[in-house]
Amino acid sequence: MKLSFILRTSIMTVLFPCLVHSYIFASEESFFEAGDEKSQKVVSFTKLRIKQYDSDLRKDSPRLKLFARIADPIKSKKEGYLVPSNKIVSVPDPNSWPDDTVNSYLVLFDESSSVVAFEDTPSSESGDWSNTYTYYFDKKGTTIAFKRYSGFFMGCPASVSKETSVYYYDEKHQLIHKEYTLVNEEGAPINQKECDFMYRHEYKIYYNWDELASDIDVLKVFKISE
Repeated sequence: MKLSFILRTSIMTVLFPCLVHSYIFASEESFFEAGDEKSQKVVSFTKLRIKQYDSDLRKDSPRLKLFARIADPIKSKKEGYLVPSNKIVSVPDPNSWPDDTVNSYLVLFDESSSVVAFEDTPSSESGDWSNTYTYYFDKKGTTIAFKRYSGFFMGCPASVSKETSVYYYDEKHQLIHKEYTLVNEEGAPINQKECDFMYRHEYKIYYNWDELASDIDVLKVFKISE
């Protein structure tokens, strides 16, 4: 399911039905806080999970599996840039990504072999940007949070700009909290009005792990790599 964004005009949250699921729609740079104590507790707990999972995604661990979507050689040669294929391969370690990788996928499991985090990093052939899309799941595989990060060199009055959006969901998958930051390399805030955001590529926020895995067709590679 594709997620579209519209400008948030007040701090009140507005629910819109979107096919099967309901989402709160917001502009990329919008932010708002959880409005009640229950939601605030959910957000606090989720932040701890995100911190732990982000740390685990950077470690060499048997609970972390790596996969790569590789380019279609014929289409890529014709177009002059990497065109994604339907082929996804298992990658043995972080130093072995194929040269024709279009998307790098990290899949994190917990001790009970449930998927708790998934990170998608598209390849930037120009090197002008580095985007990552990270999904966090509960034990049932439902999305509890989503983080979009974009680092880039052009568009803002800074040598390096870092843009981060984090979405938090409750047990009904309703958006209850959203964070947004735009900072330079030293962590100082950047005025978004002075920026031209050229690297806000389309992305999806999935309801759960099954929906994500089915859409990118990664499950068959799991079976091969096990």
